[in-house]
Amino acid sequence: MTDHPIHHSPLHGLRSSERLARRDVLGLSLERLSALAGDASSYRAFIRVTSGKKRAVTEPLGDLLAVHDRLYDLLDRIEKPDYLHSGVRGRSHVTNAGAHLGDKATVKLDIRQFYSSIDVPRVSRFFGRQMACSAPVTDLLTRLCTFRGHVPIGSRMSQHLAYFAARPMLEDLRRLSERQGVVFTCYVDDLSFSGTAATPSFLWQVKRLVHHHRFGYHNGCCYRAGESRIITGVVVTGEKLAVLREQAERIRQDVRDMDKLTVDDQRRALQRMIGRTAAAASIDLEYRKVMKQLVARRARLKSAPPSPCMVRPFDEV
Repeated sequence: MTDHPIHHSPLHGLRSSERLARRDVLGLSLERLSALAGDASSYRAFIRVTSGKKRAVTEPLGDLLAVHDRLYDLLDRIEKPDYLHSGVRGRSHVTNAGAHLGDKATVKLDIRQFYSSIDVPRVSRFFGRQMACSAPVTDLLTRLCTFRGHVPIGSRMSQHLAYFAARPMLEDLRRLSERQGVVFTCYVDDLSFSGTAATPSFLWQVKRLVHHHRFGYHNGCCYRAGESRIITGVVVTGEKLAVLREQAERIRQDVRDMDKLTVDDQRRALQRMIGRTAAAASIDLEYRKVMKQLVARRARLKSAPPSPCMVRPFDEV
């Protein structure tokens, strides 16, 4: 797919700020939209810890949250390319990894500080050039969609907007890959390429192109044909996908530790464990057995004190 029907979006070709404020677009008065643009009090900043890593998050609040959610819906309507696996219904980090099945050479690269790189000029170019909005509409949308110079981490809208703002670079990567018979996928800031031509030399071409578009990069690596690869958190070996070893061990340990917890702690832990096991089951169906056991245990705990029966350890399933 080489083009996107952005002209189907209500945002495309907007020449009037008053039209932007109408109910079928953003649905707030122009005065209110102008007041929200760049208003620091419309955000909540905090630190989120995910997998042991701290991340500064900025979430929109109140009317601005409603505006961002509406923009998410409007951007979500625009068709996405086959290479994009993030923010697309029916696609995920697992389908991203699955696109590279087979004993193929593979190269990977991460965009450094991706959301921070989607700054005011990039957002402005998206609305002004790709969406063909007038200068006043572009200015207002850019101020509504950015905070402290870039898209906020913590808004539903940011992932879609980051893709479209980075689309000129990603389309160049798609064309480079097609010319050399390489499969290209993108999952947020993770770029993966596989095929006979996915060599260290190809990775260097990718890096040059990313640098040309003024993005930073890190974690570049190459796998030879036949090697097991880790792509967006999934182990790819030949025609098989597998769960990361540390992820599998954590699930086993959580199940083994369950009966050491108090009833209240079990209730709190089960939701987290079910989510983790469901993620593993999306890669390896064997984990569905463990997930069903955990769901059944949660149901028992909701209605009565837990019985002495244990959830069997994963390696006995």
